[in-house]
Amino acid sequence: MPTAIRHLLALVLLCTLAVAAPAPSTPVAGPRLPGKFIWFNLATPDAAAAKAFYSAVFGWDFSPPPEGGKYLIIRHDGHDLGALVVPPANSKVRGARWISLLSVADAAAAAHQAEAHGGTVVIPPTAVAQRGTHALLRDADGALFGLLQSSTGDPADELEANEFFWADLLTVDAVKAAEFYRAIAGYEAARSYFGPRTDRMTLSVGGIKRASITPMPKEMKQPGWLPYVVVDDVPATLELVAKAGGRVLLAPSPALHDGQLAIFADPTGAVLGIVKWSAPAQNQGTP
Repeated sequence: MPTAIRHLLALVLLCTLAVAAPAPSTPVAGPRLPGKFIWFNLATPDAAAAKAFYSAVFGWDFSPPPEGGKYLIIRHDGHDLGALVVPPANSKVRGARWISLLSVADAAAAAHQAEAHGGTVVIPPTAVAQRGTHALLRDADGALFGLLQSSTGDPADELEANEFFWADLLTVDAVKAAEFYRAIAGYEAARSYFGPRTDRMTLSVGGIKRASITPMPKEMKQPGWLPYVVVDDVPATLELVAKAGGRVLLAPSPALHDGQLAIFADPTGAVLGIVKWSAPAQNQGTP
């Protein structure tokens, strides 16, 4: 990974720590939290390698859904985090990647708005038993993401080690992207800066910051969302990453959140960030 990309990814993660909302837990009956990333799918051509890796690194479990289906539910301490999917040979999604799904009140309406604002529907809104309606899209600049209209309500804001914490978009035009995601998820966008005036847009719903957008460097060929996971010990987690066959893309540095963040690729090529983060006691990290 080119140095410029590594530095920008690190900067995005650092900026996010100041505003990040906690990770999802098992969905229970309750209200929806539009704009929150509530589900994370791993699309990979090698399910066995991915299962072995993430079990070793995070202690995740993988099990078939109760209703059946050609995917595995990713679980941790009783929490459903996402799904592991092996795309078919003719899939439009190439390589291995994490796909972040955001909560919407109406998946069909959100998909329609996405198309109206220059996006592309890759998989139209589809009902999934005991989960809700989901869809796969590309935004106006080509970044892949998902929608989920949960049938049981969205997971509460909680901070749990070895579970997902946030998602950041690296793209060509932060202002354009902010307008796109406002149209489909009701985000309020605000410009923010970090360091030498690096332009960012933070995305909020109801006063709660849910995601951020940062212009990507020229070296990046494709815009994309970067999710990351909270861990108790970044160096120890990276040791597990190496032992399990992963590759560190951004190693911890004292200049970056006191060495408490990193980015790695799993053995199948999917990229994920990790960070040690302690939320303020009064509100569990939600601004």
